[in-house]
Amino acid sequence: PRLIRMYDTLTVDDPDHPELDGATVIVLERAEGSLDAVLTHDPKPESAPALLAQICEGLHQLHHAGWIHGDLKPANVLLMKDHSVRLADFNMAAELQGTHAYAPAFATPDYTPPELQWPEIDERG
Repeated sequence: PRLIRMYDTLTVDDPDHPELDGATVIVLERAEGSLDAVLTHDPKPESAPALLAQICEGLHQLHHAGWIHGDLKPANVLLMKDHSVRLADFNMAAELQGTHAYAPAFATPDYTPPELQWPEIDERG
């Protein structure tokens, strides 16, 4: 399993913080950091091949379940205490319909594929 585990959802009801009243909180598996933090310190980590393989495993798991991530970027690749990878942040995830999925309207520009930024581009460029 290369997808972050969700343990629970809670509704905030705290008299000391009425501004949060009714907010939903998601309780997730605890990560130690992100690939973004690793790449900030070392743009070419020795563990890159293993990390990439685990990211691919997570994408395979997600696609096999009929979904696409929609916003894959280093900040959404979490690293666990045992150095394993978990994909996270599924706000932009979309369900596959055959071989296609609805493309999210908002994604992180630096990590958005060109075919989504410029739909008039075809396989010729």
